Amino acid sequence: MSGTDRLEAKGPRGEACIIVRTWNRPGASDGSFEQGLASYQLATGERLIVADPGDPATFETLDGLRKFTLR
Repeated sequence: MSGTDRLEAKGPRGEACIIVRTWNRPGASDGSFEQGLASYQLATGERLIVADPGDPATFETLDGLRKFTLR
């Protein structure tokens, strides 16, 4: 199963952003997602990665210059 979610986030200057999460199959039965099964990008199309595997609510651009935090 695959799907897409839109997540509200805060950008580096405090601006509101939308992160689009796309996954190929769901993770655990509790609705969580295993890292690596999902991909993330800004609504503008810029790809993101999870900044810290210990904190799955923080993302950064591939070049590491901008960070985003889920609300």
